[in-house]
Amino acid sequence: MKISLLGIHFNIIEIILLLFLIFYVPAQLVYNGFRIRIRNPKLFNIFIISFALYLCFILISITSAQNDVRVIKAFLKWAEILIFSILILLYVHNFKNFKKIYWIFWISNFGFILVVLINIFLKKYGLFDHRIFPSYSAAIALALLLPFAGLKSKIPVIFSVLCFFSAFLSLSRGVWLILLIFIVLILKDFFLKKKKLTICLAFIFGVVTFLFTPIGDLFEFRMEGTKASNIERIGMAKLAIQAFKESPVTGIGSLNFPNYFMSNADRSMIRSEQPELLEPHNVFLQIAAEEGVFALFSFGVLIFIIYYVVFNGSKSLTTSIELLPYLTGLKYLTVVITVNLLFGFISDQFRLVYASYFGLSLSILRLKI
Repeated sequence: MKISLLGIHFNIIEIILLLFLIFYVPAQLVYNGFRIRIRNPKLFNIFIISFALYLCFILISITSAQNDVRVIKAFLKWAEILIFSILILLYVHNFKNFKKIYWIFWISNFGFILVVLINIFLKKYGLFDHRIFPSYSAAIALALLLPFAGLKSKIPVIFSVLCFFSAFLSLSRGVWLILLIFIVLILKDFFLKKKKLTICLAFIFGVVTFLFTPIGDLFEFRMEGTKASNIERIGMAKLAIQAFKESPVTGIGSLNFPNYFMSNADRSMIRSEQPELLEPHNVFLQIAAEEGVFALFSFGVLIFIIYYVVFNGSKSLTTSIELLPYLTGLKYLTVVITVNLLFGFISDQFRLVYASYFGLSLSILRLKI
């Protein structure tokens, strides 16, 4: 699903969808007479201003950067996300287009699982080989599909199971946390109605899973490396705080944390085979260290606006039975985004994720259902 152009990784669907929107949206605007109606333009304006400021602070961070090219790369990456998000917003002027983007986004993430399954079928991989399944991509695919698993068709259930086990077998602790949250959310209502049955089913499922499958061995194997991984992550967090204290206004340069890390890290804590690629596993901490306090504030505001739209801006639309599972899917997706922000970092593969998430969320302000 990924290709590399000029040293930059792209999702194949990212390129196809972006090119389509670049040509289609202007034609659509001309045909419709440039009429763009947003129910709450104040929220949209705050989002755009915050995003524009964040891009400015990325560029300003070049004044303290060891590697100027990385700063330019970060600026272009986030500029693409902003443009992509707006193109999706402009394209989604009705529910039909909303569904198209929603399912294209799902396919772009499920595709990573499909590639692994094909390789297993071709016997290039074994089912329980170490960390062959995608992590956050599987969690995103699961989040978008879960609201449809309870409907009449059995197909969403089958694909949800594939997504769940892919996410679990990825051995990512952040994704395990996401799965736990999903399970709690799903069982919440069922548990209130049938407590004893829920507890019995959960117990039986747990025993069967760990006694009669290799999953127990995989879980134990993952836990063996947790201590060393935690030491490395704590060390990166401390260095990020140190970097922020040294340059709280402009930061050390966007995407320049690996350079700072290699110059200042205690080598005894490094466990990675590629330490030059390490970043703090917390997006807010990374932004504070690399781009400074003003960048952190502007980024926080734009994330808050998106969360507000997803959980509050959709209230006037929830009367539509057809739209409801899609809105629920965005809420599940927000869980994935939040965990990634707190325990992960934004790599190249997440450009399409954030552009689609922002665009679909903002398009709630345009839907008329």
